[in-house]
Amino acid sequence: MKNRSVDLYTTVLSRVLKKIHLAKSQLMAQYDLKNTTATCLCELWNAPEGLIASELSQLCEMDKAQVSRCIAELVEKGFVYRDSREGQCYRQRHFLTESGKQIANKIVKGTEEAKNRMLQGLTAEQVESFCRVIDVIEANVEGFLEV
Repeated sequence: MKNRSVDLYTTVLSRVLKKIHLAKSQLMAQYDLKNTTATCLCELWNAPEGLIASELSQLCEMDKAQVSRCIAELVEKGFVYRDSREGQCYRQRHFLTESGKQIANKIVKGTEEAKNRMLQGLTAEQVESFCRVIDVIEANVEGFLEV
């Protein structure tokens, strides 16, 4: 392995993340969705019991205003519906419609395929090691930042 400085690796990671973001944007464009909106859609896919906005906010790591905009877009497109029996708007559960389930399923499969292509040529052990290293780096950075 070449002797590279940590600064070079952070630059490489930044470039990789930008390319991953671009690939995800291209995948979402097929469904006329933004990445953030697709993230909410996929979290709802993983929660057949539905989610309230604050749960989506936490799961998607987005502020409540952004989640609200995503939900509004998904409702407008007919991918999500609100259970209005819950009363107050912010306590209403959100569920996928049948068309929302179909789109979410396609996005999840497309994301899985992209992940498999991205990890091509790496062993399970290499991927696991990389994930452990990234977790430690993230924890270290959080340790010196006021988050």
